Amino acid sequence: MAAPGARPGVRALLDAMPQVPAFVLGPAMDVLAVNLLGDALIALPDGSRNMARHVFLDPTSPAYYPEWDKVARETAAHLRRMAALLPDAPEIASLIGELTIGSDEFVRAWARQEVVVKTHGHKLVHHPEIGRLSLDYETLALPDEPALMLVTYTAADEKTADALRTLGSWAASGAAAGAVERSSRIRDPDRAPAAER
Repeated sequence: MAAPGARPGVRALLDAMPQVPAFVLGPAMDVLAVNLLGDALIALPDGSRNMARHVFLDPTSPAYYPEWDKVARETAAHLRRMAALLPDAPEIASLIGELTIGSDEFVRAWARQEVVVKTHGHKLVHHPEIGRLSLDYETLALPDEPALMLVTYTAADEKTADALRTLGSWAASGAAAGAVERSSRIRDPDRAPAAER
């Protein structure tokens, strides 16, 4: 699930942490790479792999984040920091414009003029399939690409740890089933769904 900007070595690092939800964010908060458990946790549609858009433009976001106001403020403050660090980055300016037009909540959060470096913290999530999760996160800059961030989540309590194990099992089963289905279509093109023929 890598995209431009995520080195193969970073991708390998993500994949080497199957029990830790992890992903790499670009300067405009695009998800550039994500491991299987991270993908299952953040559950973003393929066409919308941007955390700021998810927070401010996805109508399901307030239900996903029980402390949505806090998440919104932190997201706007992080985006303001990235805009200051990379003032000539067109993708950041474009995203800020899009969010300004599309979200009154973003306008309010942006007007606070807060700047934050999100290095670690605590986040509550209400996942649509496994319920409420209490997560601690760490955000690590990649030394040779400081505008990219590796984000990892760990369970803050045993209930969340159990839920993450369940989610990981479901994600692995789904990935395995998808691989088998793709493999069978490669071996037998007549078995491909009609939409793919």
